[in-house]
Amino acid sequence: MELPKIAGTVLLLITLVSTVACTSSSSSHVQITYCAAGCQTSWLGDGICQSACNCTSCFYDNGDCSANTPIPAPTLTSTLYPTPSLTQISLPVSTSTPTIASIHTPSPTTAAQPVGSVTVSIDCPTTIDKVTNKNFHIYVRITNVSNFDAAQYDIVYDPDVIKIDNSKGKGVTAGNIAGTTIPIDDWSYQPANTQGVLRIVNSIPNAPGVSGEGYLADLYFKVMGKAGDSSTISFVKGFGDPQGYLMIGNNLGIEIPSSWTNSSITIE
Repeated sequence: MELPKIAGTVLLLITLVSTVACTSSSSSHVQITYCAAGCQTSWLGDGICQSACNCTSCFYDNGDCSANTPIPAPTLTSTLYPTPSLTQISLPVSTSTPTIASIHTPSPTTAAQPVGSVTVSIDCPTTIDKVTNKNFHIYVRITNVSNFDAAQYDIVYDPDVIKIDNSKGKGVTAGNIAGTTIPIDDWSYQPANTQGVLRIVNSIPNAPGVSGEGYLADLYFKVMGKAGDSSTISFVKGFGDPQGYLMIGNNLGIEIPSSWTNSSITIE
């Protein structure tokens, strides 16, 4: 579905942690809250075509500028921002923010699947023997997707039971759909340096669109708890700053309807 034009809405890249300018060169994990350098949020969709907002990442001033209106040449300041990898979309802001305590114990559920949607799910062992398997993999699976280009999702788990093990750089690694590598554009803890909520952003360079099924990410965990302990591994939205989303998009910048399925693991 195409997202509606809303005056004054902050246009965010689906890679929220690394919001980007319209024309830019690469930079490592710069957090920006505007869709383009010099483009004020209040200018978007106000009926006046602002040159600073006249670019694809701001949806041509959220519709105030025609797509055929010449886009200003990049300035030196634009090199401070990473290269965009997905057409920008306008995302709604959640009205509720769960606390860490409330999101560490959700029951595994499967949301009703919209017609024509794909399923994103947590694929993990139901039990793990701490004696023989101190580490294990969890996969973020995706089924029957068409023209996939980017995704953002938050995953919550109990850090007293399991933790991401990035000691050898294997904590969060790329996925694969139908033989095509799905890069990890960014991943982080929410809040920073605190395990319990993991935010992952996928993005395919040059937006070619990938179809098929496979997995978006490979997560490498370490067992921390004792026998009998268990943890849900669940998708969550509305947490963190900026707030997280559960969203996948195609190469036209349109959200793909999706259902998100959780799981759990118990230590033996």
